[in-house]
Amino acid sequence: MQAFDTSVIVRTCRKLSRYPELRVTTGRYWLRVDPPADGGFPVHLRVHARHFSVRLGGWTRRFDRDDDAIDCVEFGLSSACRLLVEYRGSVEVAWTVEAREYGTWQPHHRTARRLIPFWWRKRTAYLQNRITLQPRANEARSSDVGEAEGESFSIGI
Repeated sequence: MQAFDTSVIVRTCRKLSRYPELRVTTGRYWLRVDPPADGGFPVHLRVHARHFSVRLGGWTRRFDRDDDAIDCVEFGLSSACRLLVEYRGSVEVAWTVEAREYGTWQPHHRTARRLIPFWWRKRTAYLQNRITLQPRANEARSSDVGEAEGESFSIGI
């Protein structure tokens, strides 16, 4: 089953250790970053047999290269990314990733449900994780990256 080394999870945790406010939960083939504040969205990374998937809230994208997946995770946590969520009533029905380019927000990729309650009132909300890079004096040690199954930890105590 393991076509890729799960070290992509460890590498991602080491990269995320630069952000002290993040709460990260890991497993053998997955990683979850909780929203750092109200108005944010969770970020997931999952290792599959032949690809990687990243979820930003309800938006999903598949990657063949581990570096692309790690970059997407970091992008989803940055202030250069926001998620436009469309609702019908209280049900989330579509998600669009927007990137800040030259001072304006540009829509990029959209994910939507196939069956939606179209008779309910439509509304939209913007979610954003505003992480600022804060380098630490010490690099992350292997004990800091939560290699145990289901271990939950906070980076940068």
